[in-house]
Amino acid sequence: MSERQQHIRSLVLAHPLLARILDAIRQRVSDRRLADRGLGILIIAPPDAGKSTLLKRLETIYPRSSTDERDIIPYVWFSVPGPCTKLRFANAILRALGDPLWDGKDANKQADRAEHLLSKVQTVVIGVDNAQDIPEQRKFRGVKQVGSYMRDLVERCKVVLLMVGTDDSRVVVQSNQQLRRRVPGFLPLGPYDILSKDGLSKFLRMAHMFDENLPLADPSGLAKGQMGKALAFASNGTIGCLADLLVGAVGFCVNDGREALTLHDLSRAFRAHFLGYADTVDPFSPGFKDWRRLDRPGEPFFTMSEEHFAANQAHPLRKAA
Repeated sequence: MSERQQHIRSLVLAHPLLARILDAIRQRVSDRRLADRGLGILIIAPPDAGKSTLLKRLETIYPRSSTDERDIIPYVWFSVPGPCTKLRFANAILRALGDPLWDGKDANKQADRAEHLLSKVQTVVIGVDNAQDIPEQRKFRGVKQVGSYMRDLVERCKVVLLMVGTDDSRVVVQSNQQLRRRVPGFLPLGPYDILSKDGLSKFLRMAHMFDENLPLADPSGLAKGQMGKALAFASNGTIGCLADLLVGAVGFCVNDGREALTLHDLSRAFRAHFLGYADTVDPFSPGFKDWRRLDRPGEPFFTMSEEHFAANQAHPLRKAA
């Protein structure tokens, strides 16, 4: 069973947006060798868009190796440390490289050590996950200082810097003109706009690709009729959530001795994944027609707004409920 489910996870890599990003990274690496300089890419990705898949996939594209003289670490990645300062950023790099002295206290010494080790182990690509946490933790001046350190990394170590995060990550690049020059472009890794005809059509093509490659003997019709629409809204158009639902559904299907998914399999996977949030709405239920984002209070993709939060705080009894 685990082999079948792992196969589904691997299909995420065929996502056209992921493929475009991987191509852009390869091109940046090639340009780095030819021009002898580093460049960055800002990748805008909401939750469940596949950013963890991307960052982990790069470990297989740029694997670590060893020689008699040194370790070769062409790629490292880490999440933004909190609160994000030059010292913590440098220490995060050192920790990702496996340096036993990663927890130093002198910002300049640790930054110099990180730059030295990055060059020594021939690092080509650095991935920074949750880049949106930098402006969330710092004021403008602090964001600019962290941006300056990232600029120095690109310039001195000649690396390809991948900044991955939500739309708030743009602030880090846009607040520092010199970093902006070294991270000149961005690529989206976002959900499909399932409310538009074109976005839904693209999602269904993705669902069809999954259907053709599922580790099952028979086709399931993932892109057809209610099943296709239900997958779109049950996953909110995100590739990560789609994969989670399919992994769960395949498990139920195979345990029942079948080789094609049914709406019932997907409904069970939906409820197992979202638990209580699936009690009020299930797009896989027979006759479901309320095609909309499942983002009302109590539903899987509800996100509390600032106004809703303030209202909740003002009513203790409602909050307790």
